[in-house]
Amino acid sequence: MIEKNIPVAIRMDPLFPRSIEGCPEYQSLKEDLQPLVSWAAQTGVSYVISSPLKLVYRRNTVSWFNRSIIEGFSEVRRNYRRMAQDLQKKLFSDAQDLCRHHGLSLEHCFDNILKRNEGFVT
Repeated sequence: MIEKNIPVAIRMDPLFPRSIEGCPEYQSLKEDLQPLVSWAAQTGVSYVISSPLKLVYRRNTVSWFNRSIIEGFSEVRRNYRRMAQDLQKKLFSDAQDLCRHHGLSLEHCFDNILKRNEGFVT
C-alpha cells in the first residue's frame, strides 16, 4: 500500500491514564508509544488514529484491571466510564506532540470515523 502511494494509518489505541495517584501506569509515552510512532514514521505511515481508554460500565471479566485503574475514570457517560476531560486532553495532546515530532498527524478515532463517512447516506 505505502509503495503505491495509498495513505496508510496505524491505530494506536487506547491511550492509558498516567499520573493518577494509586493507579498503575500501564503505558509509557517514552517506552511504549515513542518506539511505535518512530517506527510508523520510518515505514511511511501517513497518520495515526487514537483515543483515550474508556471502560465498559458493567460487570467485566477483567475486574482486577478495572479495580487497579478505576481512580482515573471519574465520568460515566452512556455505557462507559471515562477519564476526566482534562486528563483525556492531556493524553491526546502528549500523543499529538509525539506524532508531530516524527512528522505525523494524529486524529481522534471519532473524528476519523466522521471524516471517512462524510456524505454517506443511509
